[in-house]
Amino acid sequence: PGQPPMTPLPGDYDLDLKVAELRISGFTLFEDLVAPEKIDRIRADFMPRLDRLKARESNEVHPEERGEVRTGKGRQQFVNRYTMHVPWEPPYSDPEIYEHPVVLAFLERYWGVDDFHITCYHSNNPYPGSEYQPWHRDIHLITPHIGLPVCPHFGIKFPLVDTSEENGSFEVMPGTQYLADPDMEKSYNDVLQRGDFPPAHRLNLKKGTFWVQDPRALHRGTPNRSNHARGGAGHLLFETVVPHVHDRDDGSGIRETVGPRQGIAVTQQDRGGVIWTGHPAEKPELSMLSSGQIEHFHTFGFLVIRRAFVEEEVEALIRETAAACAQKLGREIGEEEWLWDGEFVETRPTLTRLVEDDRIYLPVAELLGDDLIWIGSEGMWGIDPELADHTWHFDGHKTSRLLDYTRTKVMLYLDPQTQDTGALRVIPGSHRDPLHQALLPLQDAHLGGDPSPFGVDGLRIPGCAVETEPGDIVLFNQWLYHAVFGKAGKRRVIVFKFGPRPRTGAHRDMLREGAPQGFRPHPSFLETERPRLRRLAEGMSAVGRESE
Repeated sequence: PGQPPMTPLPGDYDLDLKVAELRISGFTLFEDLVAPEKIDRIRADFMPRLDRLKARESNEVHPEERGEVRTGKGRQQFVNRYTMHVPWEPPYSDPEIYEHPVVLAFLERYWGVDDFHITCYHSNNPYPGSEYQPWHRDIHLITPHIGLPVCPHFGIKFPLVDTSEENGSFEVMPGTQYLADPDMEKSYNDVLQRGDFPPAHRLNLKKGTFWVQDPRALHRGTPNRSNHARGGAGHLLFETVVPHVHDRDDGSGIRETVGPRQGIAVTQQDRGGVIWTGHPAEKPELSMLSSGQIEHFHTFGFLVIRRAFVEEEVEALIRETAAACAQKLGREIGEEEWLWDGEFVETRPTLTRLVEDDRIYLPVAELLGDDLIWIGSEGMWGIDPELADHTWHFDGHKTSRLLDYTRTKVMLYLDPQTQDTGALRVIPGSHRDPLHQALLPLQDAHLGGDPSPFGVDGLRIPGCAVETEPGDIVLFNQWLYHAVFGKAGKRRVIVFKFGPRPRTGAHRDMLREGAPQGFRPHPSFLETERPRLRRLAEGMSAVGRESE
C-alpha cells in the first residue's frame, strides 16, 4: 500500500461523529492535523513577539489590550497570563491552518454552507506563576433562554507545544453550550467553584491537534506549573459568511481578504474592534429569535435584544459614527455638538456592512419575512437642544394608516439610555386597532404642539421606558406610538429601517409618500457584491418601478 498523504483528508475522519461530539459536548478534537514541524516554525516566530509583549506589559494587569497587531497587541490579562493578537502574515496566514480541507469539510457538514468568515486570530499564554482563569465563555449570550442547536460561530484552537497539566492545558465543562439563563451569566465561575458538578474535562493536546470549540461552552485556562512559557495556542474564530471576492482596507481598522480557496473571508483587526459582518439569508437553522420573542414583537409592537454587540465592537462603531458625522459636516464633530441625519450607514462601508449582519438582518427577516426591502437609515449624535422631548407619535401620517404593512426600525444604541436620560418610551400594543385609533389625539398633539394630550403631560401617559445599554438593539413596528422625554448625556444611535416587499398599490403609495428617496437606493447597495444588500436595494427599486 502507498504512503498516506502528508496532509490528512476529510475521509480520514468520521465527520458525522465529530459533528455529534461538538453538538453533545461543545467541543471535538482533530489530532495529527498539521505536521509538528510546521507548528514549530510558527512557534519560532511567535515566542519572540510574545516575550517582547510580556516585557512591555509585565508591570500591570490591564483591562484593555494595547499596541498594534503587527508589533504586539495584547495585555497581561491575569497575573503571568498574556493575550496577544496574531498578525495575518506568514507563517501564521498558512492555508493549511486557516483552510485545512478537513476543517472546511467539517464546517460544511456542521453549517450546510461552504463559505466562512474568520473574525479573530488570537492567543492566550500562561507563563510560570500563572493561576486559573475564571470559568467563562468566548461569546456573550446571544439568545437568552434559548439554547440554539447550531451556533453561528465557533473557535478553532491549536497548541504550539504539547499541553499538559504541568504547563497549563485548558479545562472544559462539557455540554454547557446550551446554558442560556441571563441571570447566571456573571456567576458561572462562583457556582462551578462552590457547587457539586461532574468533573471538568482536561484537554491535554499534542502539537498538530485542532480543538474545535463551541464558544458558548464554559472553559478556563489553568496554571502553568512548569519553568517555561507554554507558548500559547492560536485561536481562529470562524463564522458562516457570504462569499467575498475583494480585498479591502477602508481605513476603519477592519481589513478583508480572501484565501486561495475563494471561500474563506478573513477579517483582521488592525487598529480597532472587529465588527462582524453578514451571513447567508438562506440559513433558517440559524434562527436568532425564539417563538416567544416573535410573539412579543407582534403582540406588543417592539422587541429588545440585549448585548447584541460587545464592548469592543461598540467602541469601533462610535469611531465609525464620528467619522460618518465628519463626512457629512466636512469637519470633525465635537463631543457637545449634535447631528441627526438620514442616509447615514450607506456612505460608510463599515456601517453598511451592519445592515447584513446576522444580529440586525436575521431578526428582521424572522419578523417580516425573507422578501425585505430597504427603507433607509438615520444617525444620531448628541442632542438637539430644541428637541429634548420628542412627544408621543407614530411614524407616518394618520391619513395613510395601513397598519397591516409592518415597517420596522432597528435602533442600535451606543450609549446607556435610562428613563431619566431619555430612553425610548413605547405604548405596548398601540400598533394595532382599536388602541392605535383611540390614541390618534397623541399624533394630533405631536404635530400641533399640544403638550397635554388627554389632559396630562406626555410623561404621565401610560407607557413603558425601554432602558438600554451600549450594544443593545431595539426593534419596533413604526405604527407603534413612541416618545422620548428628558434627553440627557451622550446620545449616539444608528437606525436601520426595513419593510416587507409591499403587495398592494396602497402600500407602495404610502411608502413613496413617506420616503421617496427610498426608491433610489444608494449606489453602495446597488454596486456591492454582497447578496443581502443587493437584494434589499433591488427590492426597493422594483417597488419604485411598480409605483410609476
